[in-house]
Amino acid sequence: MSCTIHIDNPGIFGPGDIITGSVKCVFEEKLNVRAIKCRLRGKENTLWSEQRGRNQVRYSGERTFLTGEVLFVGEEVPEELDPEFVLESPENVHHISFSLPTTNICSSYQHRYGSIRYYVSAIVDKPFSFDYRDEITLHIAVPINFNDIRHQIQLVPITYQTDKQTGCCLCLSDFITLNMTLEKDCFVLGETIKVKVHVDNKSNVEIEQIEVKITSTIQFTTQRPSARHKLDKTLLSIANGEGVAARSEKILVFDLIVPQTTLIPSFQGCVLFKQWSTIGAEAVLPAFHTNLPLEVNINIGHIPYITTVSSIGDHFVPVPVAQSHDVYPPQNVGPPYPIRTPTRRPPALLLPSAPHDQANRPTAPVHLAEQEDDFNPRVPASPPPTYDEALTMNLSKSKRY
Repeated sequence: MSCTIHIDNPGIFGPGDIITGSVKCVFEEKLNVRAIKCRLRGKENTLWSEQRGRNQVRYSGERTFLTGEVLFVGEEVPEELDPEFVLESPENVHHISFSLPTTNICSSYQHRYGSIRYYVSAIVDKPFSFDYRDEITLHIAVPINFNDIRHQIQLVPITYQTDKQTGCCLCLSDFITLNMTLEKDCFVLGETIKVKVHVDNKSNVEIEQIEVKITSTIQFTTQRPSARHKLDKTLLSIANGEGVAARSEKILVFDLIVPQTTLIPSFQGCVLFKQWSTIGAEAVLPAFHTNLPLEVNINIGHIPYITTVSSIGDHFVPVPVAQSHDVYPPQNVGPPYPIRTPTRRPPALLLPSAPHDQANRPTAPVHLAEQEDDFNPRVPASPPPTYDEALTMNLSKSKRY
């Protein structure tokens, strides 16, 4: 007797993928069962021990964040009813299909302090006996796509600053100012990070060197018997620069490469796991002085952000368009406004024609010409007077007065 799971498309799965396969149950004789079902589970768990005095305390945490179940034989009824079914056929094959969610799904992960596992399990529930079980572990890889978290990243240069005053309370010296400039705060594996460090050393202490490094940190959390945390830090890249003499300043530029083989898991939707990356610059001072560190968070992922034409972003450049009509001031512009120049329509071509008959005239008068303005001047009802007529009219008016 056996119960075996077969996956049609084994390999690495991602968000939104469909897992298909079958469950094959082979029995030598008739078998009474309560149910035959298949489950998909995603679990995160943490576990470690710490010495507390003379006792060894065990800390753990467990959480199921993904569930799915297919019932092949049986009914969804309370357990107290205890239904039973008889399997007549010696071989039973049941097909399965699970769809992974597209969001809030994390990567498979394995560490000495905890793990994140996905698995498909088949169960033949036998009454008053041991159940038949089979289980297959799935490998889920979730890339970090910066296009999905655009609101969480910075794509323009940004400068960070810190300072420190050297000396003791009796003889304080001037400040040491450390500025670090990044082109952005999101980077993908294999990308070169250009770091610009500006050191203004106004103190009388010489800076031995400037150190810049990239670090990845993973935090593990337990739930029982209390919340405890463990940190696992990994140094990804480091570079050293020359020092800065007292009462002087210097600008240094570093090129740090994010290793292509760096493991950056996605813990989206997890509670017990958290990951972040930092980049820091540190001014190393001589003995009897503490160093001046500057550390900021950055985002390291797998898929870079792609600027599309539809999104008006940082690279949008307005293009002037020639206007073929009157241009009016925008609503948010105050006086003085530009002067509006009237544009007159070209006169129609005048050709001699016979007068209109009374029968051919429109039944309703057209009043377009009566609205006199710069664009519609009033059309005179009769032709203008000649020179002789105008002179005679002026003489007659002068004789009246």
